[in-house]
Amino acid sequence: MKSMTLTKSFKVASISSNANSFGLFGHVMMAEDGETWQVGRNRSGNFPKQWKQGEIIDVPLKTDPVRDITAPAWEELSCEIPQRVPDAPDNVVAEVWGRPAEPKPEEPLPPREVKPSIVFMAQQFTPMQTQTARTRPTLPTHSCGSLKTAFRRPTSPTGSIGGSR
Repeated sequence: MKSMTLTKSFKVASISSNANSFGLFGHVMMAEDGETWQVGRNRSGNFPKQWKQGEIIDVPLKTDPVRDITAPAWEELSCEIPQRVPDAPDNVVAEVWGRPAEPKPEEPLPPREVKPSIVFMAQQFTPMQTQTARTRPTLPTHSCGSLKTAFRRPTSPTGSIGGSR
């Protein structure tokens, strides 16, 4: 009994112009449903065969029996460091795969809600403190008077500050 290997078609959306520290070039691979991966691949020599931008690659799929997840088997195509990136938007998928983008009807913007301002006018402000500067009791002068004399500069009998020399 011969088993069939399932594959998924990915298009080489872009290839980095420089290599990483291991000599691998970044390849962004995009499927027609928007599934996008970034993989590292060697571009020197004849093995593996170099991919060109726009080339369609049939990638074998593997199933993880523990987690029951099917994912591309990038290692079978000599790819390293596969990273799943967010799905591409429809307009980007259309551009990469060379098909016209389906225009979406524009939805009207929701009406803008105007909220009242928090600024108070003088008539609306209710003071929390009932006493004002004029209605507050004044301190007795005799308590402040002793402080005034304690910090007074000594004067000479002639009235000059600091005395004579």
